[in-house]
Amino acid sequence: MIDKFLKIESHNHRLNFTYFIIGGLLSGIAVGLLLDDSAADLQILGDIYIGLLQMTVMPYIVFSLIANIGRLSYFEARLLLRQGLLVLLALWLIGGVLVWGVSFSLPDFEQGAFFSSLLVADTTKIDFFKALYSFQSVPVHGGQRHSSRCFIQFVVWYRLHWL
Repeated sequence: MIDKFLKIESHNHRLNFTYFIIGGLLSGIAVGLLLDDSAADLQILGDIYIGLLQMTVMPYIVFSLIANIGRLSYFEARLLLRQGLLVLLALWLIGGVLVWGVSFSLPDFEQGAFFSSLLVADTTKIDFFKALYSFQSVPVHGGQRHSSRCFIQFVVWYRLHWL
């Protein structure tokens, strides 16, 4: 008699949600490989999707944390605090040891990092126009004389920019 009122649905195992996730992952990889940089225009859609997920999930997580922390007993709260502080201190210790260890891999500098006497030393004045137009007489044969001159001027201006 109860079987008549109890409706048991059979699940279609061929269309499992895991297959949709794997299919989406593989199709995303295929689109990224086939479309190269033009697939970057689709990034805004991904940003919107992630933003919508965060907008719906974050309030739920915050509410759940607040509600469940409020239900803790004194001993459970003390245990949670102690374990949380131990994890925090362990992470700080790991970070400090890594920073200390990496500092030995850096080279030794003879001068200070914030001041160098080269910053206040007199620099020689550069005549940019003389440097630019001194390459007008560079002998370049063939029909590429103009493009070679432009390239040489570009290199000179680029080099002078980084002086």
